[in-house]
Amino acid sequence: RATPRRSSAASTRSRAEVAYFFYRLNPPRPTFPQDITPDEQAVMGEHAQYWRALCAQGVLYSVHSSLALSRADTRNLTRAWMVAHVPAGSRVVVEPLVPNSWVIDIVHGHTGEPRWRKYPSLRAVLDPATGGPEAQSRKVRPEDYERTLSPALISYYEQHGYCWVVSGSTQSGRAFADPRAVPQAIAYYRALSREASVAYRATPYRSGAGPVPFGFDWSFDYYPLAYERPGPQVTVYRLSGGRCAAA
Repeated sequence: RATPRRSSAASTRSRAEVAYFFYRLNPPRPTFPQDITPDEQAVMGEHAQYWRALCAQGVLYSVHSSLALSRADTRNLTRAWMVAHVPAGSRVVVEPLVPNSWVIDIVHGHTGEPRWRKYPSLRAVLDPATGGPEAQSRKVRPEDYERTLSPALISYYEQHGYCWVVSGSTQSGRAFADPRAVPQAIAYYRALSREASVAYRATPYRSGAGPVPFGFDWSFDYYPLAYERPGPQVTVYRLSGGRCAAA
């Protein structure tokens, strides 16, 4: 049984409580240390191995997390690529992976102007069921973004000159985790990968690893060892129909 003991010295230095845990092993009989059998010795050895493994696991994942979080986020890598390759003023579709300020340049430490013209991703412009326009272009929450998607959006983007689409696994992963709940979103992502060309991709996984199964926690704490850096898997697509054909 573990009993927490608070360090009075630590309490005088900080309001945070520091707990120490002391574990007492309760033997099956008073003479256990003297007359332990070979089978019991084997069990105790396995027990000690188990605790050593737990301690090593904690060290391993602490180091892994620190290293992963010290590296550039995939969303920052994507923006840097776009600054170099997507002309300023271009119309872009960016899924709700980043705040709106992501498209704004910082000039000499001050907020500047938007570098690109961002599509209102959190507005339902088309009805996913019919592909026709929404009457009031209703606002949606980020967690409901997938419910606004349908293949009809791709031609809508092209007709209005939105030739770059930035998609991330924190959004598409939600759809593919439960495809029956959002069939139009699944159709959208498949049409996007079929009709658009991949201009750039940033992956958070180390070489030869990933992707890991989608999970909300793993998308933000990067616990699996497959992660090399923070951020979702980001893909920049280039559309080529409609007004994008001449862009």
